[in-house]
Amino acid sequence: MDSERRYLFNRNDSYLFSFDVNHWMRQAGCGWNFGYQPPSPADRRDPYDVFNVRGDSVINNREAFVGSVESVVGRYDFRTASDAAAASVKMLINARDGVMLEAVGYGTNRLQELAQRALLTATDPKPIEVKVSYWLRFDSTSAKYRWLVQSPCVGFGRGLIKPVSTKAGEFPEVFTFDTQVDVYALS
Repeated sequence: MDSERRYLFNRNDSYLFSFDVNHWMRQAGCGWNFGYQPPSPADRRDPYDVFNVRGDSVINNREAFVGSVESVVGRYDFRTASDAAAASVKMLINARDGVMLEAVGYGTNRLQELAQRALLTATDPKPIEVKVSYWLRFDSTSAKYRWLVQSPCVGFGRGLIKPVSTKAGEFPEVFTFDTQVDVYALS
C-alpha cells in the first residue's frame, strides 16, 4: 500500500472518515472467515486507525470522528468461480472520547482476474489487489453520535491480500488483508 494516505473515492462533500485495518483471513468452506486483533498500544504506529484523511478537526459542523478499531469479524463468500465475494462484517470502534460504536457492513470485495484461483491453488501466491465497497450502519447509545447512527453510509476502498509465510511448497492457510476504506454519508 502507499505510504501517503489519500481519498480512495472523490466525493469530498459527503466524506466522514477513513479507517485502515490489517486483519487476517482463513479459508472456511466456499469462503473466508476473517478477524482482527488490535496491536498493543506500544506497537501501534498511530494511536488511531479511524481518522480524517485531510486531518480536519470539523466535518459538516461536527467534531471529526477519530478512533481505534477494537475488533473485526466477518466472512467473504465467493460465488462459484467468480473473482467477487459477498462480504459481511461487524466492527467495534472506540471513539477518541471513549464512546464505543458498533458498525455492521455488507458489500462486495472484487479481486483482480483469476485471483480466487491463486488463493486456492498457489503455494506461493503473489499479493492480490482487491476493490471493496460496503453499505455501513453504525450503532451507539451516545447522543453525541446520533448523527452517525441516523446516517446510512457507504465505504469504498482497497485492500491487499498477502499470504502469511509458510514452508516451501505448502499452501498458505492464513492470509493478511490490509484494507483502507473511506466512509461517506448517503444523506
